[in-house]
Amino acid sequence: MNSSETELADAVKELESSYDEIPYYLHSASSSHPNLLYVMARLRGIDAAHPNDCRVLDLACGRGGNLVAIAMDLPGSQCIGMDLSPRHIHDAKHLATSLGVYNVEFSQADLLGLPDGLGEFDYIFAHGVLTWVPVQVRDKIMAICASSLSDQGVACVSYATRPGYYVDLAVRDMMLYHAQNFDNREDRLEQSQQFVNLLTRVLENTDHPCAAFLSNANSSMKYMSSNFYHESLNVETLPIYFHEFMDCAGAHSLKYVCETEPEAHENRPILDRVRKELGNVPDVVRREQYKDFILNRRTRESLLCKNNLKLCLPRDPEILFELHLASAVRPVSDAPKLHND
Repeated sequence: MNSSETELADAVKELESSYDEIPYYLHSASSSHPNLLYVMARLRGIDAAHPNDCRVLDLACGRGGNLVAIAMDLPGSQCIGMDLSPRHIHDAKHLATSLGVYNVEFSQADLLGLPDGLGEFDYIFAHGVLTWVPVQVRDKIMAICASSLSDQGVACVSYATRPGYYVDLAVRDMMLYHAQNFDNREDRLEQSQQFVNLLTRVLENTDHPCAAFLSNANSSMKYMSSNFYHESLNVETLPIYFHEFMDCAGAHSLKYVCETEPEAHENRPILDRVRKELGNVPDVVRREQYKDFILNRRTRESLLCKNNLKLCLPRDPEILFELHLASAVRPVSDAPKLHND
């Protein structure tokens, strides 16, 4: 084993140890639910598998909160979760058994050691892992998506993006400096929390570029301190530009579909101007990258599919009859007219 291989093995072992000592909180991620992925894929012309009869693969399932919830909601699905941490997998199995959910399986695995032939899956997601692991693991995630997606399958990958994540990195460097003299992980987490509290008090009600981030970080630490530890004190954290993400995806014959969620409504005026200025740019990757520059975007949840699929907006409105519509609109009168005469 050469020096680079040794460094990679040590980094993976450190991650596994940190997950076992400070496990992630149980949580679900609605943006990775097959119901949503199905809708977004169908609206781009992909004949995605119906969520009631699909195979799902979670490449970083944590303690199983998200995948068990999906399996419960979709009893006709087959769900498989993998995670580096033995403790995470133990907790995930216990959760599924205690709730009587039997259409989900969990396995402890180092993604780097997985073979390409995992079988075919209609939906694959890697939530909160891509930019918090060594670059070799990032490439392996893309390779698994490419080899294991069904022909009309969709992968959902979340990641931290530049330029918006620069503020997070600045605060992380401050916390790492402050906590560097503490060997125990719990002590490092506690010291980082105290340091963020101090910064928040000092910068409260100021226009300092870190003020908004610190306010959100304080809230995160109160309710999900372990998640904060793994995302903000992880030395492997490496946010990427969208075009870099797509370079990695493209190297494995994957292409961009869309994001899981529409752009935030508060950015609508800016986005309208961006579309007007960049409307003639044919390259979707360049358009999306310029949007990230302008909006200072810090995270993405991108959908990917196989490169040979042709994406298009549906021309037949019949597709809408497959879907359900939810809206926050409210009637302006006490007796709204809900149908045409």
